Amino acid sequence: MPSASDSVTDLVNKGEMIIRALRAANFTPDGIKTLKRGFSQAEAASLLNRTPAALSKAEADGRIPERMTDDQGKRVYTQPQLNALRDYFDEKPHRRPNADAEAVVMAFQNLKGGCAKSTLSVLQAQYLALHGYRVLIIDSDPQGSTTYQFGLTPELNVSVDDTLYPYLRDEEDSLDYAIRKTYWDGLDLIPANLDLYQIEYDLIQNVSPDTFMRLGDGVREVSKNYDVIIIDPPPSMGILALSVMYAVNAVIIPVVPSTVDFAATISFLGLLAENIKILEKWCGSIEYKFLRILTSKYSSKASQNAYLKILTDTMGGYLMQSRLMESAVIGRAGVEQMSVLEMDPPRSARERKQYIRCIDSVNDVCGEIERMIRTSWEFHSA
Repeated sequence: MPSASDSVTDLVNKGEMIIRALRAANFTPDGIKTLKRGFSQAEAASLLNRTPAALSKAEADGRIPERMTDDQGKRVYTQPQLNALRDYFDEKPHRRPNADAEAVVMAFQNLKGGCAKSTLSVLQAQYLALHGYRVLIIDSDPQGSTTYQFGLTPELNVSVDDTLYPYLRDEEDSLDYAIRKTYWDGLDLIPANLDLYQIEYDLIQNVSPDTFMRLGDGVREVSKNYDVIIIDPPPSMGILALSVMYAVNAVIIPVVPSTVDFAATISFLGLLAENIKILEKWCGSIEYKFLRILTSKYSSKASQNAYLKILTDTMGGYLMQSRLMESAVIGRAGVEQMSVLEMDPPRSARERKQYIRCIDSVNDVCGEIERMIRTSWEFHSA
C-alpha cells in the first residue's frame, strides 16, 4: 500500500496533467490565453452609443479600423478595436484626473465560501474593461482563483516575487513590479499563488498600524493610472484580509439566499464591524463610497424568494436591485478557463436562451455597480 504522501503526490501529478490538457485545448499553441470573443457591429454600436449605420459609414470612409473576420467567417470588432473606436469617438468613460474623483477601489467580500466572490471580481473587472475603463484587478487570495481565470496557473506560472508578498514585506517600494498586462485591453493584473499564505506568519511577528496601511498606500500610489481597482480578498479575516478592507473604498457583499449563507453572512458582518473599529483605532477613519449587499446564485426558488424578502425588508437601501442568477453557463465557462463575458453566443436555441439569460443577469449586476462608481465621481465633483 502506498504511503499517504505518495498517494497525494500522485494526485498532484494527475491534476497537473489535467490542467495542462485544459490549457492545450483552450489556449493558443504557445500556451498564451487570448480573448477570442469578437463583437458584432450591432454589439459594438450598443457599447459605443452609436448606430450601426454610423459605424459602417466611418469604416467605409477609413476613419475607424476595419472589422476582423472570425473563425466562422463573421466580420467582428476585437475588444482592443472597441477601445480604438472609443478614442475616435471620444467616448472613453475615464474619471477626471483630480483628487476628488479618485479611483474606486472595491472588493467583493464574504467569508462564506461558494458565494461567487472571485467570479464576481473577474466579471466586474472584465465588464468595466469592455466598457472602456482602465482597470487593475489584484488577487490577494492565496488560492489564486482570479489569477487562474486570467490564464495563469498559480503554481506553474506565478512565483512569489510576482505577488503582493515582496511589497507587503517592504522589499519593494511600490506595486509596479507586480502589475502585468492581461489579454483584455485596459485590464491589468497582480497575480497570487499559495506563497501568499506565508505573509500572515511573517507579518504577525511585528504588527503595527503600518502593517495594515501598507497595501492601501501601494494601491493609492498606482491608482493614478486606473479608474477602478478590484481586490479579490482571501476568505479569512487575517492580516491580509484586514489590509484589503482598509485599502478599499467600496465593498460589495455577495449573499446566496439560503439559511446557512444568510446566517454566515450576518456573522461575517458582525466580525467585520468589530475589525473595522479596531482598524480605525489603529489607522484612522475608514469611509466607503458604497457598501451594498448583492444576491448571488439566485434561482427563483420559493425558498430563496423567502430569504430574498427578508433581505429586502431588513437591508433596505443596502440591497442591490439586480441579482446574479444561478447558471450552468458560468460553470461551463469555468471549465474552459474563461468567464461568460469571453464566450461566443451558443448556436443551439436552448443553449442560446440560457446564455442570454446569464449575460443579462451579469450585465444587470455589473451595470448597477458601474452606476454606483460613476455616481461616486459625480458626487465628489459636484
